[in-house]
Amino acid sequence: MVDAMGKITINDLAEYTNISKSTISRALRSPDSVSPEKLQIINAAINTLGYIPNYYASNLRAMDNHNIGYIINDVQNPFFSNLIQSIETTLNQASYKLLISFSKPDQNSINEKVKEFMFFPISGLVFSPDITNQEIKQRLLTQLKNQNIYPLQLFAKLYDDFDSIIVNDFHGTFLATERLIHSGHRNILLIGFDNLVFQERIAGYKQAFQDYNIPLNPNNILLLDNREFMRDRIVTKILTAKPTAVISISDIVGINTIKALQQLEMQIPNDISLIHYDDSSWANLLGITTIGHPIEQLGKLTAETLIDGIQNAEKRSIKHQKIDPILFNRNSVKNIYPS
Repeated sequence: MVDAMGKITINDLAEYTNISKSTISRALRSPDSVSPEKLQIINAAINTLGYIPNYYASNLRAMDNHNIGYIINDVQNPFFSNLIQSIETTLNQASYKLLISFSKPDQNSINEKVKEFMFFPISGLVFSPDITNQEIKQRLLTQLKNQNIYPLQLFAKLYDDFDSIIVNDFHGTFLATERLIHSGHRNILLIGFDNLVFQERIAGYKQAFQDYNIPLNPNNILLLDNREFMRDRIVTKILTAKPTAVISISDIVGINTIKALQQLEMQIPNDISLIHYDDSSWANLLGITTIGHPIEQLGKLTAETLIDGIQNAEKRSIKHQKIDPILFNRNSVKNIYPS
C-alpha cells in the first residue's frame, strides 16, 4: 500500500507484479539471487511506479528535507551560472539548498536524473522538459507524483498540472525579427535546435514575417538535431541561403555562428547582420544586439515559486507564469534600405 507520505512501498510492487514481497526484497538486496525474468519484471515496476528502496525512503521520512534539485539541459551555456546564483540567493534566505545536475542530450536523461535526485532526497525539482516520447513523458510524471516531489517547469511547459515559469520566447524572436525587418532585411536566417524550448522562438520569427506581410522562406530556418559539425553546417547554410541577417537562438549556436562568419571572412555588420538570443557576456563584449532574459527577476521568481509550491502544495492552484525578454540594441545590425 502507499504509505502516509504518498510514497510507493514494496507492497505496491508485489501487488503490481504478482511477485511475493520476499522475492522482491531479495531482488533489491541481491539482484543475482532471482531469475532474470523476474528481475526484469521487478525493475520495470520500479521504473513505472517510481519506487525508492526502503533504506532511502526511511531517510526521506526522518529528515526535514530542504534540498531542491535543478536539472540543467545545456551545460555549455554560461547563462545558467548567473541564473543559479540568483535562485540560490533567495533559496538560502529560506534555508533551502540547491543541488545541480546536468542532463545528457537524450530524452531519457531527465528521468534518470530525477531517479538519482530521489536518493538525496529532494522536496522540489526544477527542470526544463524536452520530451516528445509519450512513454518517457508518462514515466517522469509518475515518478514525480508518486514520490511527493514538487516539480517546477522552467523555460518550457509540457505538463499542465505542474507549475511552470517560462520566458515569452515567442515575443523575444518576434522582437529580433522585427528589428531586422525595420532595418530593411528580408532574407533572415534563423538557427537553433529542434526541441521543445525553441518551438516558441521559431513561432515568433514566423509571426513577424506574417504581421509585416513579408513572404517567409521556410528554407531559412536551420534546426540542428545535435552539436556535431555545427560550424560546418552553419557555413554551408550561409553559403546556400546568402542571408543578409542571422538570428542565433542559443548560446552555443551563437558562438558557432560567429566562428562560421569568421571562416567565411564576413564582417558584422558590414557583410551580415546578427542578433543573438541570450545576452551572454561575449555578445556584449562583441557589441552584438541580443534578446536577453531579466535574470534577477527570473531567479527570484523561480525560488519564490519553489518555496511556495513546497510549503503550500495542498492549498494552492497550479501557476503558469511568463516573463517578457528584453531587446538590447548594440552595433551588429546594419540598415540596408537604399539611401
